[in-house]
Amino acid sequence: MRAVLTGALCGWPDDRLSVFVNEQRPGSLPDRMTELYQDVDDVALFYYVGHGQVAPTPGGDTLCLGLTGSRVEPSRRKSTSLAFDDIAYALWHSPARTKIVILDCCYAGLAGRLADTEVLDLTRAAGACTLAASGEFATAWYETDDELTRPQTYFTKYFLDVLESGIPGAGRGLPLESIFRRAAAGLVRDGKPQPTSSAAHHASRLVFAANPAHVDKPDLTISQSVYDRIVAHVHAGYPAVVCGMGIGPHGSDRASRVLPMTNLVARSPAGHEEESDFSWEMDPRELVPMYREMEASGEELLIVYHSRPDGDALLSRIDIQYGGVGHHFVIVAVDTQGRIEFRSYRITDTRVREEEVRVVPSYDA
Repeated sequence: MRAVLTGALCGWPDDRLSVFVNEQRPGSLPDRMTELYQDVDDVALFYYVGHGQVAPTPGGDTLCLGLTGSRVEPSRRKSTSLAFDDIAYALWHSPARTKIVILDCCYAGLAGRLADTEVLDLTRAAGACTLAASGEFATAWYETDDELTRPQTYFTKYFLDVLESGIPGAGRGLPLESIFRRAAAGLVRDGKPQPTSSAAHHASRLVFAANPAHVDKPDLTISQSVYDRIVAHVHAGYPAVVCGMGIGPHGSDRASRVLPMTNLVARSPAGHEEESDFSWEMDPRELVPMYREMEASGEELLIVYHSRPDGDALLSRIDIQYGGVGHHFVIVAVDTQGRIEFRSYRITDTRVREEEVRVVPSYDA
């Protein structure tokens, strides 16, 4: 785990990781943990792989993390192990904004209480997340093949496999929740114990590693049929300004339908130089039922487009002000000869940039 955390995928500074191997007794371990986490103000991570035991206490069952000298008698489990309560205490006092616990041991689900809102409020954390190899009263498994020189626990093995192979189709960074879901799905598929997780305040969305399976793609990929329908709408409306939308399955970023919309302020730009004469505004009486239809069919708005007759396919101040965020913004310039200039942009709260456009025969090509 340390090699992956400090490697190119995760990029944790080597001097910010502390590793404890085969500790015999708890001794000063709880105090050392508390001291280490006092120096963390960003992300505090605790990872444990080993043998977990349940110790009965007056307050209920508690999770004990086994050490080499831990005893199995119920009355001595807590006194001879590293009690998870001590880890929670150390994190409770840490100023870290995000606190992550990864436990690869039996009964690890008992640690889920760390993500309780009450604990987070007390720690002033922005979030906390616990990933556990097993449920509260379930065991975790490990490899038992005699031919393996370094057998692994299955949870850590599958977790690292996701980190090292990546997730095809995902973004450049892998959030913790995506890594866990992928690893959990693999474990269940292969008949291994189902891991558990708990999180609060969006801690599980922390980007934990770079995605080695990420492939850079053109910013806007559009099928030839969708492209042709937009261009046909522009030609049909010339010399007036036309506008419309491209929609597609939610999360796909692939527009499959073109919806021409009524432009309430459509004008021919002939003889005009003012930007206001190139204005466009979709009719809200059409938009409301369209959004309801999209929601019902599992689709989303992916492209907003309008034409620019006898001009350039460049953003205007009106486009930036009213174009909206979260989708591709396409401008299609057309001249008297029917020649087309097709450009796409992304508008956010902080920047505007032009996108590369790739027209493909079909999305399966």
